[in-house]
Amino acid sequence: MSGNENTSTAGTALDKRSEAGLQRLLRSLPERRADCVRVFERSDYYSLHEEDAYTAAQIVFRTSTAIKFLGGTSAADGGVPSVSLSEVQFRTLLRELLLRQQKCVELWPADPGARAPRLQASPGNLQAFEEQLFGEASATDHQADDLVVNPVAMAVRPFVVKGQIHLGIAYGDATARTMGLCEITDSIAFNNLQSLAIQIGARECILPNDANSFEVTEMSKVLSAAGIHLTATPKASFNAQACKQDFARLASKDSSNTASAAADLEYATHAATALITYLGLLRDESLHHQMAFSVYQPKSFMRLDASAIRALGLFPAAGPGGAGGAALLADIGSGGGPALAGDSINAKTASLFGLLNRCRSAHGSRLLARWLKQPLLCPREINTRLDIVECLMTDTSLRQAVQDDFLRSVPDLTRLMHKFVRAAIRRQGKAGAHLGASLQDVVRLYQVIKRLPVLQDVLNRAVASGGMLANATSLNDGCGASPVDSLRAGVLKPLEDLLPHFTKLLELVEFSVDLAAVENGEFLIHPQYDSELSELRKSMDATRRKIDRLFHETAASLGLDPQKKVKLDQNTLYGFHMRVTKADAGRLRGKARVLELSTQKSGTLFTTAEMRQLSGQYTEYFDLFEQKQILVVADIISVASTYASQVIQLADLLAQVDVLAAFADAAVTAPSEFVRPQVVPADQPGARLTLTGSRHPCVEAQPDVSFIPNDLDLARAEADFVILTGPNMGGKSTFIRQVGIIVLMAQVGCFVPCSFAQVPVRDAILARVGAGDAQLKGISTFMAEMLETASILQSATSESLIIVDELGRGTSTYDGFGLAWAISEHIARDLGAFCLFATHFHELTALADELPNVRNFHVSAYTGHGSITLLYRVQPGFCDQSFGIHVAEMAKFPAHVVALAKRKASELEDFGGHNEMDRKRKYSKDDIDAGQALIRTFLDGVAGLPADLLHQADASPAGLPGDTPPLPEGTNHSHDAARRELVGRLAALSEPITASDNPYVKDILHTL
Repeated sequence: MSGNENTSTAGTALDKRSEAGLQRLLRSLPERRADCVRVFERSDYYSLHEEDAYTAAQIVFRTSTAIKFLGGTSAADGGVPSVSLSEVQFRTLLRELLLRQQKCVELWPADPGARAPRLQASPGNLQAFEEQLFGEASATDHQADDLVVNPVAMAVRPFVVKGQIHLGIAYGDATARTMGLCEITDSIAFNNLQSLAIQIGARECILPNDANSFEVTEMSKVLSAAGIHLTATPKASFNAQACKQDFARLASKDSSNTASAAADLEYATHAATALITYLGLLRDESLHHQMAFSVYQPKSFMRLDASAIRALGLFPAAGPGGAGGAALLADIGSGGGPALAGDSINAKTASLFGLLNRCRSAHGSRLLARWLKQPLLCPREINTRLDIVECLMTDTSLRQAVQDDFLRSVPDLTRLMHKFVRAAIRRQGKAGAHLGASLQDVVRLYQVIKRLPVLQDVLNRAVASGGMLANATSLNDGCGASPVDSLRAGVLKPLEDLLPHFTKLLELVEFSVDLAAVENGEFLIHPQYDSELSELRKSMDATRRKIDRLFHETAASLGLDPQKKVKLDQNTLYGFHMRVTKADAGRLRGKARVLELSTQKSGTLFTTAEMRQLSGQYTEYFDLFEQKQILVVADIISVASTYASQVIQLADLLAQVDVLAAFADAAVTAPSEFVRPQVVPADQPGARLTLTGSRHPCVEAQPDVSFIPNDLDLARAEADFVILTGPNMGGKSTFIRQVGIIVLMAQVGCFVPCSFAQVPVRDAILARVGAGDAQLKGISTFMAEMLETASILQSATSESLIIVDELGRGTSTYDGFGLAWAISEHIARDLGAFCLFATHFHELTALADELPNVRNFHVSAYTGHGSITLLYRVQPGFCDQSFGIHVAEMAKFPAHVVALAKRKASELEDFGGHNEMDRKRKYSKDDIDAGQALIRTFLDGVAGLPADLLHQADASPAGLPGDTPPLPEGTNHSHDAARRELVGRLAALSEPITASDNPYVKDILHTL
């Protein structure tokens, strides 16, 4: 389709009859869900109407002025708001709606009698528009957000058996031809379900349409909070009766045994049936015997909830449940300098994904996104990855050869093979039909496979030389192997096993494709493959020789060097033609044979009558050749499609190498040292979470940041709970989050920003930081805090890492502190998980006096002359003030506002005095014990006073002990005697206190 790419006028001229038919169609359409956008296909453009027109206008044109009105001049006089899009603009709209905004799209024919859309798609089901979304992806645009998306859909059905919730889960990516099944148990909070959905990268979830099910209602809330699109389907679709037959039709040869075993799962098969129906897998013949089945083991990966994804800033765009990396960095500050302004943040490195994504292929970028959501739990697997990264870091020539000489030119092999398989199915139905794949695609695959021996040689040299790594010992479970052994076993051996499978494919392409013509950008069948093609090719070659001869003759007649001054070009508009520079364009004037075509930036285009004739002959031969070779190309593509399994295995292997090379590149080019972490089992005796000189990798990568490194040392039952206090903007949030990021990086298999790191494997990272978008969902900040904290307490184990930032805000100080204390005590005393707890409740630091595994740390600041200097150092001990007013001064608050704040703060401090926790830190245990004994003696004496004496005294104000207050006139003297006796007894009881030199007691008396 064609049309103006910058306006909405492409083919918009509708006659009155067409307008009337379209308006009837719009009125007759059935209701749709609120997040669905309807597009109508016309003869050579697309149109959207009513509210959808405004949506498209904002996405494509960034303005509503592109809106036109059918049947009127405005909406007020009955006009229908409309906008039209060209093919390219339609692709832009699809990517935005499906991949970024997670909406549904329906494509309707313009037929007024239409009763159903021709194509439909949703965030987890992109098959209908796979070619428009991904068909033109090249190796140079692989890092675009669109290409990193894995359109994973999942289906879930709950079963309640003896009070226990069992979840049957199936998930699949139809574009990647993968399907997995899983069964888990969960609580009513569905924390395990949310973690699993994040691990598999689900973008859409199919649930039973059961409004009476409490479990379905709660699952909907949890999944929606994680940013997952929800779709309700009839309960009847969750029926596992035919699952074995369905699995047998879909499973690839290599996964048939796995599919057979998966069909025996009691709960997950119900969800699988619903997923198969929703994605229409059985209707698409290109998927038959192509789906790779697996049984997912969620306990193989670290659990990450939506809050942790948001808190750690893993992804650049708004990910599950929260803002992207740039917004996060602006929120947490630099941790080593002034706060980061929004315009000073490098968006590329603002998220961990952006920082590490040095991948050269689209498949590599997608795999990196998946790995970041699936940190490993097995130290052996982690150390194998670290071994390979170490090889790539140490051997610069290996890393450069892999990244720049090989991977940079690798196309998206997975989606390329899917085009072949789909084309082969179409070929079976209609000879000569549009296949969706081309000979150029076959050549791209051939070029990758042909260069595999080069990659093999590079790897062999690296393994053979090894350098320092040949004598190094891997940290992989003390197995004694070197890192090059992991490189050999993890990369070289699988590559060598795959190479023999492609021999026949290489021979086919070399025999059937004219590889010499490929050098000129032409993708043709070799003449030797077919006699008719051979004759046509001879005519083409003869004509091309005449064109070349004529070009040189024309250049000579103009007195121009054919190598420098004049060029022979070819395009679809003018065919073969010539081009001279603007400086030499004057030589064309007055030449009778010369026909000027156009003047462009590159020069003046021209031809001659004879060249135009020869160009036309060549085009005629070429078109005949193309028509004839269509059937031959279809046969070649069908053969290529039979290599789908081997090519996808190759794609997976190259993607892993791509990600590991990206890790190495990120570590080598980092502004400061990255080291290999010592990853050990969680239960290894003496295992500690030790980070020396740790830094936040994304913050230190920002412009003009000089990051201050900090240390951490945690050990179970010895020091596993850290209370972190200090001034606002002092780096508390940065520090606790960088610890979480470093642990995650280590378990992904990446070097970390430290001078030394030992990481015992954590089974989960759980976070309570910020309110996120809770208020947009109708949830108060405090309620969001409580929900996230409850989720942590329910799902954390002794092997988890918990990070908490400012718990207890949004309610009264006393309630907030009480909750913070109780939660902290429960984690430290009962859970035993590693926990970093940043707070402004300085009183919370007293928990270290009660529990031996609690440690107080603070971010340091220097105060003097009424100002504050933030030092960003994490040091032992607590901080007893927040410096909020100092930070307000740094933020340029008006002077009179700051002065008022200082005065009110002073008044409140005088009013409140020192609290008991401050005294416990200020005085020795002996002074406190002696002072409290004096106070108890006094209180016991008061408690022993006769009740009738107190009654007669009638609670008259008696002042402080030792005082004798004046009695008012007319006072009853019987009461007067009682009061005087009471005062005397109180004075006697208080004398030991008032006479004491105990500093603890004196502090209390001073406060009173």
